[in-house]
Amino acid sequence: MKGFESMIEFYRDIYKKITEWKNGYNKNKVLFIEGARQIGKTHVINNFVNNNFEKVIKINLMTNDKEVLNLIDAQIMEERLSGKLNREKVNFNHELFKRFSPSFEDCEDLVIVIDEIQEDYKMFNRIREFAREFKAKFIVTGSYLGLTIMREEFNQSAGDTVTIEMTPMTFEEFIRACGKYELYMSLDLYGNSNKEDYEEIHKYYNDYLKVGGYPESVERYLLTGVTDTSYYRELLVTILNESQKYFNLDSIQGTLVDYNSLESCIYGITRLLLKEKKGLEKGNYIAELKKIMKDNHIKITEGNWNLAMAWIDRAGLINDCSKVVDFKFDTKTFNQRFYFNDVGLSNYLFEFYNENKNNSSEINGLVNETFIFNELRKFSKPNFGIYKKGELDFIYFDKHTSLLYGIEVKAGKNSGGTITDALKDGKIDRALYCKGNTYGGIDDKKITIPIYLFPRFKFENGKKIIG
Repeated sequence: MKGFESMIEFYRDIYKKITEWKNGYNKNKVLFIEGARQIGKTHVINNFVNNNFEKVIKINLMTNDKEVLNLIDAQIMEERLSGKLNREKVNFNHELFKRFSPSFEDCEDLVIVIDEIQEDYKMFNRIREFAREFKAKFIVTGSYLGLTIMREEFNQSAGDTVTIEMTPMTFEEFIRACGKYELYMSLDLYGNSNKEDYEEIHKYYNDYLKVGGYPESVERYLLTGVTDTSYYRELLVTILNESQKYFNLDSIQGTLVDYNSLESCIYGITRLLLKEKKGLEKGNYIAELKKIMKDNHIKITEGNWNLAMAWIDRAGLINDCSKVVDFKFDTKTFNQRFYFNDVGLSNYLFEFYNENKNNSSEINGLVNETFIFNELRKFSKPNFGIYKKGELDFIYFDKHTSLLYGIEVKAGKNSGGTITDALKDGKIDRALYCKGNTYGGIDDKKITIPIYLFPRFKFENGKKIIG
């Protein structure tokens, strides 16, 4: 899986954000793009800089570029200490890049791209200097940032960076790659389009739940027409194997996490999601994960749990969801549920670790929840709700309209009782049902839309449509 180069050119929405950075008032800050491995960061950045800058210097710290830079760094330091290099007249960082690339000239037409910056914490610590000492622009990327940030030598460069989180391909990006974007955008959210058109997009959505948004998986689907989920096993093996070198750093104390510990955490998160959902029984995800491991005779220390979970989080594989009981947001509890960053990855893990082979509908429901969760992350950190001992899949407050939405995710045609009670009792302003088998509709304060059209739903419409 090393060095995947797409044969198909995918349009990614992140291009717009990168363009805004290049042309906006933050253009003098370093652009930091973080996200999981294999989601296409390098490909996107290479395309952007090649089309938008006259001069480009590319550095990949996962190659021997790291050793070359370290060697040059040591040479410059030695020359400064010996007096051979005048520290008052020669900027250290300028000299570093000049020796690395003879074409270096500090000007606004130059962009320096540093890929996988977590490979060298010293380079990471220079981000502030890059922002303040250069006319040239910098774009840096990072994938495995967990132990870089944990190092004692790490310095946070807050205020000198513009950070963009890159995710796997969204459904809208996927449907565009499939050549169905215009049809998708033409569909009415509330049932006023042709049923055949809804069904066609629904079919692509079901494929997306298996294929997911990792570019290599999408490309395999487009080239073969097959929803092959084996890619995600390859992905996990690659990520877990790559992770090992970071846990062998002598300067990180207590880094005893190994392949099995990381894989066990992924297993535990999957099993937690497959359990009956009422938040965590123990009120703490580490305690609940330890209980699952104990029940399955897997031994791991609490310290390793904390480190492994932090690692998986910083590697971009998971994101957490908070719990709000009885709509008391001031007392919400964090880290009460975790969702994976991609529906295809979720689908693979649920199927792989599913001990009850008859609950395919439950798995389908969880994958659909993962889809809504990752879409909600575009707006804010998602919450789920507990009310009258029942659960709302998600609750969302729209600051533009001051309306509180309860969101129910259903793959089939049934609707939940908890969201109905919350709306009846005036605890929420709108009930939004995202269903698989529907064409959509509005009934007073109840809004129903096809789940695959959720990315197009505008929360402010809840006020404009209903009044």
